[in-house]
Amino acid sequence: MRACETGNIAIVKCVLDKVDHNLIDFKAVIRKLYEYCNNHKNERSLRIFKVIVENVDWKQLDMKKVMNLACTLNSLYTVECILEKVDHKLLDMKIAMSEASEAGNTDIVKYILDKLDHNLIDFKDVIRKLYEYCNNHRNESISLVLKVLVENVDWKQLDMKTVMNLACTLNSLYTVECILEKVDHKLLDMKSGMIQACKTGNTDIVEFILDKVDHKLLNMKRVMIRACEAGNTDIVKCVLDKVDHHLIEFKDVISNLYEYCSNHRNKSSFLVLQVLVENVDWKQLDMKTVLNLVCKLNSLYTVECILYKVDHKLLDINSAIIQACEAGNTDIVKCILVRVDHNLIEFMDVLNEFYGYCKNYNYERLLLILKVIVEM
Repeated sequence: MRACETGNIAIVKCVLDKVDHNLIDFKAVIRKLYEYCNNHKNERSLRIFKVIVENVDWKQLDMKKVMNLACTLNSLYTVECILEKVDHKLLDMKIAMSEASEAGNTDIVKYILDKLDHNLIDFKDVIRKLYEYCNNHRNESISLVLKVLVENVDWKQLDMKTVMNLACTLNSLYTVECILEKVDHKLLDMKSGMIQACKTGNTDIVEFILDKVDHKLLNMKRVMIRACEAGNTDIVKCVLDKVDHHLIEFKDVISNLYEYCSNHRNKSSFLVLQVLVENVDWKQLDMKTVLNLVCKLNSLYTVECILYKVDHKLLDINSAIIQACEAGNTDIVKCILVRVDHNLIEFMDVLNEFYGYCKNYNYERLLLILKVIVEM
């Protein structure tokens, strides 16, 4: 076992040549090698695996594990030999197919689909496991595996809801197009599929779904929230352009973006907010939260626009100036102090709040803001 894990093929060959095989528990060896290869897949492991398979009596091996390991290590030749010599019903083909799929080996997947009775494979479980796997592992080869499965397996054996979500996760526009063309959209979970497309930032899939699917089957608020959190202005613009704004609860979108920006402040969030402010009727927005958010994100231009167009009594000027102070934006603080009636500002509350903030950060910012307030 140690020789297998260390990848020492010379020692493995020597042991197989010199030692009575009945003294070796090869089933345990294969099991250990399988567990090892879940975290360590490399060329040495593959070579050692081949040496064992080619030199040990298969009656001494657990062929289920051997088959699964062959799929994990992308050994097409071994897969071919096993399927030719071993009764398929004695193998765990569901696990084997899952291993080949997660490894992104389209050749093995195609070979299994070609040689095996599909009724021996629980494809719904294969797709479900592949979907779970792709939450942390996404690559082009797995996308190709999905395409092979969709093209070669009877869709009655597939969970098309999960297939659609997986296609959106893997950015497979081709698969999304095929499914939406052939399957009743109400039988799919298009809400989840759309969210996945937003998470991966695939504007083409988002646009295609919006063109082909009834928007009432989609949770447009969640779609917009996800696009905003991802900072994807292209998807935000696409949704705003193609969807009735009354289907989107923009107040909730802005509230969520405000909470998100409490921990994540970046240029993409700023750009997303600009798109929303410029393209959505302000009557659909909570302008108190919008003003606080633009102060947090240092958007002087937007602050100026809001203070010019909106009755200041409808805004929370105290919170806005606190956000500007904490962001260290003296220009926004000056703008608010110049344009807003000072009777609408509780200066003691502002300074107490800001003082508490600066105790945990730095006093230089406090002194700078104090200077601006005193001078105004």
